[in-house]
Amino acid sequence: MSRDEPESANQQREAVERELKFPCDNLEGMRERLLAFEAERLAAGGAEENLVYDREGQLLEKREILRLRRDRSGWSLTFKGTPIFEDGVKVRSERETKVENGDEVHAILVGLGYEVVRRYEKKREEWRLGGVKVALDHTPIGDFIEFCNESVHAESTVSSDQPRAAVPGRLQNFFQRCHVAVGISVALCFAKAYSVDD
Repeated sequence: MSRDEPESANQQREAVERELKFPCDNLEGMRERLLAFEAERLAAGGAEENLVYDREGQLLEKREILRLRRDRSGWSLTFKGTPIFEDGVKVRSERETKVENGDEVHAILVGLGYEVVRRYEKKREEWRLGGVKVALDHTPIGDFIEFCNESVHAESTVSSDQPRAAVPGRLQNFFQRCHVAVGISVALCFAKAYSVDD
């Protein structure tokens, strides 16, 4: 591919990710709630394998993430910047690209001095309700629900009369509408919202 030829949108993207993540002991209840809200089911539960890399703790120190993932769509490489919190919502920049050969990418990263510092698997089921993406995750250490809104080049996707704070607000409002179905306290959940990176 020439330098003048941009990579297609489904191959590479730059985004600002806004995320809430909570433990959930009733994924079926949340699934029923999503159906009641007429949410769109994007994908049935599929397995993921994730490798997280670091080099002498440099990324961990800044709370950045470099991840190689294999799922039903193939391999992808993701870099997540240092997170900040806006109204209890984790916000961070993200760059992601599809890769054809995950083994070769792993070898390149190792050659650059990176090593795998964390490896984990999960099964993820994805839904969309309006501008909010909802993931139901089953992992070896428990089940989780994630509410996520991603804005590609976020500044250009939010109109001048729409404050950026409205995006985290929509995430919180949606969770408040759902919390009865999963039988957990909103106040307790926001206090214990997971900052687990994936």
